[in-house]
Amino acid sequence: MVYAGARNRTAGQMAATLHYTLPITTHHAAFNALDQRLNAQTANDAFRLETTNGMWLQRGFPFEPAYLETVAANYDLSLWLADFIDPEHRNEATRFINEWTAQQTSGRIRKILGPDTLHELTRLVLINAIYFQADWLTPFDEALTEVLPFTRLDETTVDIPQIRQVLYLSNATGERYQAVALPFDGESLRMIAVLPEPDHFSEIEAQLSPMFVRQIRDQLIVEDVWILLPRFQLKSKIELVDYLAALGMSDLFDPPAADLSGTSGNGQRELYVDASVHHAVIVVNEAGAEAAAATAAMDAAVSEPLKIEFNHPFIYWIEKIESGEILFLGRVMDPSQGAEE
Repeated sequence: MVYAGARNRTAGQMAATLHYTLPITTHHAAFNALDQRLNAQTANDAFRLETTNGMWLQRGFPFEPAYLETVAANYDLSLWLADFIDPEHRNEATRFINEWTAQQTSGRIRKILGPDTLHELTRLVLINAIYFQADWLTPFDEALTEVLPFTRLDETTVDIPQIRQVLYLSNATGERYQAVALPFDGESLRMIAVLPEPDHFSEIEAQLSPMFVRQIRDQLIVEDVWILLPRFQLKSKIELVDYLAALGMSDLFDPPAADLSGTSGNGQRELYVDASVHHAVIVVNEAGAEAAAATAAMDAAVSEPLKIEFNHPFIYWIEKIESGEILFLGRVMDPSQGAEE
């Protein structure tokens, strides 16, 4: 959305950092098509995936109408005017943005902005929120959940409720890692979890790439797996400015250097991005009684299943099975403290 108003070196830095390769004439339409495909759900889909984009602009500032039309038409954007200059109105804007985000995410994200995120020089605020909720295709039997130690990278341990079950799952074994694919109800999404061997987490994490993801997908075979997985709810709130600047988009956040002249109606370089906040929540629910009865029967029928215990740090991603599009990518370092996304 910001890229639509970027020009010259600022636009070049953004394109290089974010690996934008399409010509500008088709770039935004392509993102619109991707957004629609990611959010497309059928009657058989038993999950909720909601993406929320919001942009707040300083009231009275001369934004370029063509810019606003581009972002509104292609990014499923809610566009609002606000007064960040007056302290009272600025506080009202903070409350409104937080309430709006909570409403868009079913109350899961209640406070995306802190009390001091906005200030009198703010002219543009971009909010992106993602809400995901799903049940497993084969839910875990809560009666089998047990509090067991999870070993952190520093070899300290924390006791965490861990869910376990014998399931007929796709899994893969590679050099210094194991992986398993857990489908969600509806079988259009799945979570692939990659468990590095102890003391090799950083080595496996460094291999993360499209090639590594394809390699694991290609290696998946289906067999009975005895799986142990910590029960968790993942939350992540990241202020992106420092990260994006370090990756190469420094001009965008530097008032003298930023060139967002395509955003301003008078074509002047008056704008820079002051705040960019990303907040994600993933909620995975456990099973009901019917699944417990079905899995109990399967447990009795299995003799020596493959055993995969996610009782130390691991990497995961949630993807669409048919297209391979990744919705979330993260790591679980300490389930008692949440996970990083």
